[in-house]
Amino acid sequence: MKMKRIFATILCFVMIFCCVPYAMAETVIQIGTAAEFDAIRNDLTADYCLTADITLEEDFVPFGEFSGTLDGNGFTVFGLTMSIAPDYSDDNAGMVGLFQKLTGTVKNLRLFDVDIDYTVSTNEEVVVTWNYVGAIAGRNFAGTIENCAVYGDISATISGLSRLEMGGIVGYNSGTVVDCASYVNISASRDAEVWTAVGGLVGHAEDNVITATDSVILDCYSLATVALTNTAASTEGAMVGALVGRQTGATISDAYYLDNNTAAFGAQINDTVTNIVAVSAAEALIVDTFTALDTTDTWRMGAKRLVLSSFECFDLNKDLACDACGDVTACAHVPSEEPVVEIAPTCNTDGVANIVCAICGEVLQTGVILPATGHVASGVWVETIAPTYEAEGQEVQYCTVCGEIAESRPVDKLVQVGPDENALYNMRFNAATLSLMNNLAINFKVPADKIPEGFTNPYAKFIIGDQEYI
Repeated sequence: MKMKRIFATILCFVMIFCCVPYAMAETVIQIGTAAEFDAIRNDLTADYCLTADITLEEDFVPFGEFSGTLDGNGFTVFGLTMSIAPDYSDDNAGMVGLFQKLTGTVKNLRLFDVDIDYTVSTNEEVVVTWNYVGAIAGRNFAGTIENCAVYGDISATISGLSRLEMGGIVGYNSGTVVDCASYVNISASRDAEVWTAVGGLVGHAEDNVITATDSVILDCYSLATVALTNTAASTEGAMVGALVGRQTGATISDAYYLDNNTAAFGAQINDTVTNIVAVSAAEALIVDTFTALDTTDTWRMGAKRLVLSSFECFDLNKDLACDACGDVTACAHVPSEEPVVEIAPTCNTDGVANIVCAICGEVLQTGVILPATGHVASGVWVETIAPTYEAEGQEVQYCTVCGEIAESRPVDKLVQVGPDENALYNMRFNAATLSLMNNLAINFKVPADKIPEGFTNPYAKFIIGDQEYI
């Protein structure tokens, strides 16, 4: 009995500990509305997943330090708009982006129609401030940004002794950025000789000396435009790169950038970079339509498709405007005027077609029904059933396309002739025999409109018994 109690006790402990992982399992919070998206700020340690595109209608206040996971699930956040002049009242002041600081993960997310305007004004009596600006994060501190793309505008005006690190994806990166793309118009201005690092993808990339982890940028590309207006006495401290403003120790590999007379790096401190490729505007458009720029495995086309999915229609030379309407938010695709036929319709059965984008060819809608075309009658009537005295006959016109019957009409029954000489009869003679029951005199008239054109010698033939009469 005692052994049974011991065994039962052990079994209870086993069951309790086996259930602990399930009880502690983290829940992924699904986000399908702007309100649910904004609620992320209430718990910056949780895991989230988008279930729909999100449109932000009002100016956005950046989320703080995020250590959870945000999976965009291939969806897009539209209208990330911020106009900020920091007061440096907290530790994250001076960090601007969707997240001020990232130690967690952001993946499979697109930000479209981004508009960030950042302004800092200081004087000589104020301690020098640091400022980090990027669409996804102001500062990526050992976090991960993966399969993300950003479209829009980011600008910063720095007056006085304030340092700036600004990029299309992230301002300062000591974490991992992989399979990401920047289509951002980036502009900054300064009036003092202070540290200013501006890049199309990342402002400043360096290894994380605090966590002793490497900073990595892999399989990314920047088709951004980058400009720095300098009104200081000299260009000292100004670092402008089409890819990265300043690179200090970060490992950067297989990255592409738009060749518009701006070097890939504004300042490159070491040689931990490989396969950095400049592409022309024409080649950039080829990349944008998924045609392989590089036949090697260094460019991961699968990730690129995920990044771009529904935005490949935009012309990079037209400020990201739609080729058809010029609007950057109204439409990403232009439906073709004519559907692409999958199953052609016939005379009497419907067909099936797809609606595709007139610019890139992507299928926008499937299963569009194409109505049956209907028959095309030949115009020639052909007798298929001869009329009798008891039943009507039939004439048809055949379809010139499929050969089936297109139209049909009845033919009047044959009429027996009576003795009334004044009667008008619609008579029909098709080598038929007119037989009479009695020996009667037959008088009949045929109206002129019943006589075929060119028929000049009508005659009638009767057989009464064995005797023929013409």
